Amino acid sequence: MIKKIFITAGGTGGHIFPAQSVGNLLAQDKNCEVTLLTDDRGKALKGFDSNIKVIQLPLCRSRKGLIKKLIFFASLILSCGIAFFILLRHRPKVVVGFGGFPSLPGLLSAVVLKRIIGCKTIIHEQNAYLGKVNRKLQKFLDKIIISFPKVEQLTENRKSKFIGPLVRHGFTNIGKKNYTAPTKTGPINILVTGGSQGAYIFSACVPGACQLLPKEITKRIHITHQCRPQDVEETVNAYDNLGIKNNVVPFINDMQKEMEKAHFLICRAGASTISETIQAHRPAILVPYPYATDDHQRYNAKILVDNKAGWMILNKELTAENLSKTVKDLVLSDKVLEDAEKNLKVLSMDNAAQKFAEIIKNI
Repeated sequence: MIKKIFITAGGTGGHIFPAQSVGNLLAQDKNCEVTLLTDDRGKALKGFDSNIKVIQLPLCRSRKGLIKKLIFFASLILSCGIAFFILLRHRPKVVVGFGGFPSLPGLLSAVVLKRIIGCKTIIHEQNAYLGKVNRKLQKFLDKIIISFPKVEQLTENRKSKFIGPLVRHGFTNIGKKNYTAPTKTGPINILVTGGSQGAYIFSACVPGACQLLPKEITKRIHITHQCRPQDVEETVNAYDNLGIKNNVVPFINDMQKEMEKAHFLICRAGASTISETIQAHRPAILVPYPYATDDHQRYNAKILVDNKAGWMILNKELTAENLSKTVKDLVLSDKVLEDAEKNLKVLSMDNAAQKFAEIIKNI
């Protein structure tokens, strides 16, 4: 008998990538029929199995200003109504939410229709702080899947199941290879990324931090830096003036390749980035985005810091001087990066997506 499964997720990578990793596994099972409920961003992202049917909900994102807030709430109500009738018509056996406000219509409809259509409800929390939608609905759900052993604001602990970070397969493969910290004379490969949209503060700070390093370190640095398109030329010039080999791009198409080359990262602490660094066993200097909802990036970064697997510099404290000191401490030590890599192994877990898929199929 075919098991109908609906997955619902927001259009950002932190929600969509976990949905892809699990959804694609389910779609390969001839006994499963998978449908994705998402917004325009989720529909535009590539990587879903061709067997997965995608339904776009008419959700708006902008909530600044009274008129735009009214439009947003109207689109949310409309999307809830559409999701309600879609679920009523298709009667899925399981509805799985991967977070973000676009997951609300599908999850809320599933909760309301639970007894009528007999479906089970599952959520995935990829951050170390339970998201707003997941937080509001947790007591009505059947199962809560978490990526970290400890998640703030999770009150339904008896429903929770820790499976480890959900990432695309290639990042786990990186972690299975031997990691070698920079030698005293060899290249120092640094990956700088502020998420898919870049981060101006890194373009402003990282070249300045490199300038403050001893010349014997600076001349060995190779930097791959993902930054905003409008900052590319200025950032390239800054590195060139310092004689630093660099690859500055507005978007990294093959993040797995760049992460495998890197000795360590300078990055934000979004769910996807944290999960990928854990599974790839790549130490990171983390600068949490200060305006993230509920300050969840700081909680994500704290997971690595508490396990001696990364270093955190708060956005307000990020200066060329502070960053330079941290980088210098890492590259001059014989053990600090290798110890961090070993500690990342403790946080990583194999086959998280497969475990999640089996939970969905067997619930």
